[in-house]
Amino acid sequence: MRMLDYLRILRDRWVLVTACALLGAVAAVAVVLGSTWRYASSITLYVSSTDHTPTANTAYEASLLAQQQVQSYARLLDSERVANELATRIGGAMTPQQLQAEITASAIPQTALLRATVTDTSAGRAQRVAEALGPAFADVVDSLESHADGAPSPVRISVVDDAAVPDGPISPRPRLDVLLGVAVGLLVGAGAAVLRETADTTVKTVGLLRAAVCGPVLASVGTLDESHLEAVREHRSPRAEAYRSLRTNLQFLNVDRPVTTVTVTSSIAGEGKSLTACNLALSLADSGRKVVLIDADLRRPQICGYLGLRGYNGLTSVLAGSTPLEQAMIVSRREGLLVLPSGPIPPNPSELLGSARMAQLLEQLKQDADILVLDSPPLLPVTDAAILAHISDGAILVAQYGRTRREHVTRAVEQIKAADARLLGAILNRMPSRGGEADSYSYYGYAAVPPGFQIAEAEAK
Repeated sequence: MRMLDYLRILRDRWVLVTACALLGAVAAVAVVLGSTWRYASSITLYVSSTDHTPTANTAYEASLLAQQQVQSYARLLDSERVANELATRIGGAMTPQQLQAEITASAIPQTALLRATVTDTSAGRAQRVAEALGPAFADVVDSLESHADGAPSPVRISVVDDAAVPDGPISPRPRLDVLLGVAVGLLVGAGAAVLRETADTTVKTVGLLRAAVCGPVLASVGTLDESHLEAVREHRSPRAEAYRSLRTNLQFLNVDRPVTTVTVTSSIAGEGKSLTACNLALSLADSGRKVVLIDADLRRPQICGYLGLRGYNGLTSVLAGSTPLEQAMIVSRREGLLVLPSGPIPPNPSELLGSARMAQLLEQLKQDADILVLDSPPLLPVTDAAILAHISDGAILVAQYGRTRREHVTRAVEQIKAADARLLGAILNRMPSRGGEADSYSYYGYAAVPPGFQIAEAEAK
């Protein structure tokens, strides 16, 4: 993936990344509050020779000897013997074992210097123990280096830097630990976001949908409020413009073979196909064309619910011969738009839609209308949509952003082709309105239709 792809992933999944960062900060705060605060105080010692009549050679030899002895003295500093001497000096407030565990020592390379650090839960106690460590260590060295004849030790231990009271704890470090927790949380969140994106097979871009259908994407529509129709109440909204773009693209798919019958479907349920069919029919009617919107979803009809219409008789009544077409049709208040409801739900929807009577009905409707828009069931659960796509000029496949899987789109396209039908194109539905092309129409302004304007039921003939 390119850097822009990673940035898009982080933008799309910012909630996950932010949540991980907050969890990292909370975990760091919990660790800080639950930790024992420890303070450190250090002392620097210098190892030198006590030869009072040095020559150039003896001074050099004494310097080499001191540097060699410093390595041994570094191990001696945190030994049990020094800890025993130190415990005697500080009055037995701590045991030699406790003192030995608090002392760390090291030799400064290429020098005759030793550095010892005492860590303790009390800043003052760490300073007092470090301060007493220098004389205690010097006494131990004197006892080890003194001659048997009573001559003084040839090695002298001097304190270079006295122990100071610590300004703050060495662990935990609240500010640094919290920042580290946030950084770790951000890394984990970014990794989780990339992992989820990699495992996510849903359609989230026009390019992915185009690749899945191997055909054109006629429009991308923003998030919808299903309580009303965008093409009715908000003529200048970006979503209404998207439906007008769909209308235009549909009209120019093939100028030599104009589309007069279009089936609107989806791969699975709940992807917004019925709402798309309603808005497409309204947009076509706005352009001055005579449109018939047919609710051919004989399993879960929704067209009347979206348009605010009520009609018991409809498509199934006409196909069964119990109701004349003129009585089943509803004339809406939108000029140029007729609606044919689904009618009573039959026990055999596929047989009705694939019947010769259905094909004859479509031909009859095309005599008085410029275009027929059919809302059909999803492709994958049932075969109704494939049948309708075959007897119409083609199908428009609706896919929902972040819900429709690419494999579902591929299977739906295969079913359309297997029915010897034409795929006119696809629509990416409920796309987040967030920057870029999604908001391009908002530049021209936003004006809603005055309140109270809505499609109302017309009296049936």
